[in-house]
Formats: sequence, structure tokens, C-alpha cells
Amino acid sequence: MPDAVLEEVRYQKEDMGALELDDEPLKNAAGYVFFNTSQWTLKKLHGTATNNQQILLANIEDYLDGFSDNVREIVTRFKLFDQMRQMADKQVLLDVIEKFVSPYINLTPETVEDPEGNTLPGLSNLGMGYVFEELIRKFNEENNEEAGEHFKGYGSLGAVRDIARNTCARPQTHLSSTNPRFNELKSTV
Repeated sequence: MPDAVLEEVRYQKEDMGALELDDEPLKNAAGYVFFNTSQWTLKKLHGTATNNQQILLANIEDYLDGFSDNVREIVTRFKLFDQMRQMADKQVLLDVIEKFVSPYINLTPETVEDPEGNTLPGLSNLGMGYVFEELIRKFNEENNEEAGEHFKGYGSLGAVRDIARNTCARPQTHLSSTNPRFNELKSTV
């Protein structure tokens, strides 16, 4: 839907002469309760990336800045800009983007198939929170950070839950886990 959103931006600015964008038509064009007005998608970022981490970082920041306010609040609360800068400094930002655009990983809420025809189940909001935490943990582990430096705390998942409830229109599904803390959290979401 990025093209539909960009067309709506063009319409509002050029045809309507709007100085500020109206969010509701942008959400409708996106088909979600959020939108992105940047020219970038993760696939475009990956496809045009060079080994220059600073250029990639600038493009990613432009991508994140293009999101609607409800998503930018999440970006701010999780300090994603800081995380991206740290990954760029460690020369791993492109590797992380590559994982996000892999056809073998499904980060959408819908079930999809990989190139070999294997079913990849959709990911819930809570599941995405765990993916984020795991990525940060692995990144810090690989870069010899102190244990726990990456830890955001399970309490922060409450903030994610509140944001998710306000920004996601899709019904919540739950992951299964043998982690007792997960099951405890699952009952509160």
C-alpha cells in the first residue's frame, strides 16, 4: 500500500493545496490504523543499501520519520533511533535489515508461504515485542555488551500492550511458550 499512501500525499498537497496532511485518508489508503509517507520501505532500503552505514542510517531515519504519530510514539518509547545508530556504528545495520526482508521470515499478522512453499504463521503484537527484544539481546551479545544492558524489562511490555491496543485494529493472537514469565504476561494482555 505504500504507493496508495504516496498518491494520497500527492493529492492532498498538490490537488488540495493542503499545508498539513489529513491522517484519516492516509490511514484508509494504507489499509491500517497507521501509515508511512516516506519514499522508503524496508525492501527499498535493503535493495539500495551500500556499505556506507551512515547513508543507510539516514535513509532508515527518513523511513521511521515518515510514520504516523502513533507509530512514531513507539519508535520514541523504544529508542529505535538510538538502536539504529548503535547498529550502524557496529557495522551490522544492513545485516539486521536483511533479516527483516527475508522471504523466510514472516513479521506480518497474516499467514504466508516462503519460497519453498512452507507455511509461515502470522505474528501477533506480543510476538513482535518478543522479536524486538530478542534482536536487541542477540545484537548486544554479539558485540560483547554487558549482560542485561539490552534488557528493557517485562514492565515495558505493558507500555507496548497499551500502544498496541490503541494502534492495532487486528485481533490479538498469542504465542505459546514454556517460559513461565511469558505465560504470566500472556494472561494480562
